[in-house]
Amino acid sequence: MRYLQASGISVSKGYEKITGLSAAKPLTVPSGARAALVVPEGGAVRFRDDGTDPDASTGFPIAEDQPFEFSGNLRSVKLIQKSSTVTLHVYYYV
Repeated sequence: MRYLQASGISVSKGYEKITGLSAAKPLTVPSGARAALVVPEGGAVRFRDDGTDPDASTGFPIAEDQPFEFSGNLRSVKLIQKSSTVTLHVYYYV
């Protein structure tokens, strides 16, 4: 995995804990954030980054406990749990 610091993104803009992912949810992006590190806990999630809602079988999967980096237009990212109850840990960076 390539860490955000290695790519020149290292100033933290905050943390978000997202629960209740039985329906698709967007990220709550802090002002100025250019990247996010997402870690699902308790199960896998799926996402789309085109502003369209994913569902339990459509979208790009992220396995449980596997960090995933987003950069670019973070406001278009939406996520949903594949099954069970997932807590999503999101770290934002400039």
